[in-house]
Amino acid sequence: DLLRFLWELGQQGVAGTDGDRVVHRWEVLDPLPQNIDRVDPDVFVADAATRRDLTWEPAYSRLSGAVDLETAIIVPPSDLRVVRCTFEATAAGTVAIRLNATDGLRLWLDGAPVAVEKLSSLRLEPGLHTLSFWVKLANRGDKSLSCEIVPTGETPAKVNLRPAMTVP
Repeated sequence: DLLRFLWELGQQGVAGTDGDRVVHRWEVLDPLPQNIDRVDPDVFVADAATRRDLTWEPAYSRLSGAVDLETAIIVPPSDLRVVRCTFEATAAGTVAIRLNATDGLRLWLDGAPVAVEKLSSLRLEPGLHTLSFWVKLANRGDKSLSCEIVPTGETPAKVNLRPAMTVP
């Protein structure tokens, strides 16, 4: 019975999973750069993928899909969290990004800013993609973050949330 439970744990619809639409693997920027409060978030996130001086630590969500941002120990201490997730579009199309809350955060897709009102319809081309989040905990009621990437529209994208490659 235990073996069957463990095998079924990650299967679609079992134990609260919803196929492969909920992000469970995250990366948290730690330590934060010394001048993080003085940088332009748009420029910082656009350059983050190519910067070798940044350290991205793995973070994993609960089974529900929420990653607890408040318990992440960040150096130096700050109410800012910079987190990202990587996924792959295996076929071009449209997705909706569903978040548990949008207060206190800004987000980018592949380094380009995304307005919250555009989250219901984002066009993806095939390949690896990165969603980056700039979260100010002081401006956020819910101190966790959950993200669901849902194929939608007339031409829904095919999405793999467990790509073989990760962003450097």
